[in-house]
Parts: sequence; C-alpha cells; structure tokens
Amino acid sequence: MANKKDKTGCYEPMPETMFFELKEKQVRGQLAQQESSLLNCIKKIREKGFDFTSVNEIKGFTSDFVRAQIADAKKKRLQDSQFIPLAIKRREESEFRELEKELVPLADSVQSQLASIPCKIHIGKDGKVFLDANDLDAYIKKECTMQIPEDIRLYYDELQKVCEAWNNLCTWANEHGFIAPTTEIIETLVGESNNGICKLSLSHDQMFNMYLYGVIRKSSVNGDDLDSSEKLEIT
Repeated sequence: MANKKDKTGCYEPMPETMFFELKEKQVRGQLAQQESSLLNCIKKIREKGFDFTSVNEIKGFTSDFVRAQIADAKKKRLQDSQFIPLAIKRREESEFRELEKELVPLADSVQSQLASIPCKIHIGKDGKVFLDANDLDAYIKKECTMQIPEDIRLYYDELQKVCEAWNNLCTWANEHGFIAPTTEIIETLVGESNNGICKLSLSHDQMFNMYLYGVIRKSSVNGDDLDSSEKLEIT
C-alpha cells in the first residue's frame, strides 16, 4: 500500500493498526453462511407448524423445551382422555415420537447456529430473521483490524528511505536533462539474486553499458531522445 503524502511532502509513518480488507470478505462470507444455516433451520421448524414471533422464543427453542412440550401435549391428548380408540392412540403415539425425532435435532441445530453467530439477531414484522447491521459492522471492524508489529513499521521506514533515494534520483535526472530512470536500471542494479536475496550494486562496466545502449540517456533540446550512437562512436 502506497504511503500517504502530507502537504509538506513527508510520508506518514505506518500506523499501529490497519484494516485487513481481504479478511473482511472472508468474515462477511462466513457470517452470511452462518445466517443462512440459521434461517434454514428456522424454516424447517416453521414447516412443522411451529412459528417464532420473538428472538427469545428462538433462543428458548431447545431440545429440552421440545421434549417437555411434546410430553405435555401427548399427556393432554392421550392420557387425559379415556375415550380414544386403541388404534388411534397407537397412531398418535407414533406421530408424537416422529415429531420429537424431527424437532429435537432441529432445536439443537438452531442453538448451535445461535452460539456460532457473534451478532445479535432480530425478527421483522414479516417474520424474517436477520442480523443486527450495527452489531455486524462492529464485529467485522474488530475482527479485521490487525495490529502491525513494531519491527514491520520500522522496516517500512527503511524501505521509504530507498523510495526517497530513488525519487531524488528521478528529480536529479530531470534537472540535468536525463530521461527519467526506468525499471531497466533497477533490473541492472539488482542483477542475479542469490537465493532470492536482492542486493543492489553497480560497476563501471554496467554504467558504461547502460550509457552505451541508451538505458541512461539525455533528451535533446527540442524534447526528442538522443540515441546513444549519436553520442558515442565505437571504434
């Protein structure tokens, strides 16, 4: 990331913290996936005939709650009424077992999703469940703000010295009528790296060749580049 220049032309030191945009995309994607999983569980529960009108009802929809409610409904339906045919009683007992078998895993899943989502949730008037926008932004800001180690910030300062030296070279070249230094000059200074380690160096021969072949050259008075062959005759 390029440094910001102030009005005096001095660069700003690297801040102690910075926002990691790539991580923001990952965090938003993870939260969107968690939200989708929660909504999918709630949808399946609603398809079974159970609805939620408040966040507290969702939080209270645990496996223990489901078992207790089913047991209570079963008692009222089957045990408190003596005039139920045996065949109907067996069928309804089977249906209660199936209902518990379906709802308990969904209740566990809902609670698991709620625990994994670090943001508050709301239920709109239309019954739609959604994450709190302000809470979401605050969480993302916290998770994606990284502490920059002091030695990295010092390294940045040292690299800025290199950049400043190169910019001074560009200014000097312009003041003395040279074409602005190109990346080809940098490649010459780097040469062949040793195990990936870059060390800048320049020999008399390298300077002579860059002048000879026009890598370093001056501009003419009318603005046209001078060919090196016009300045140096090889005999």
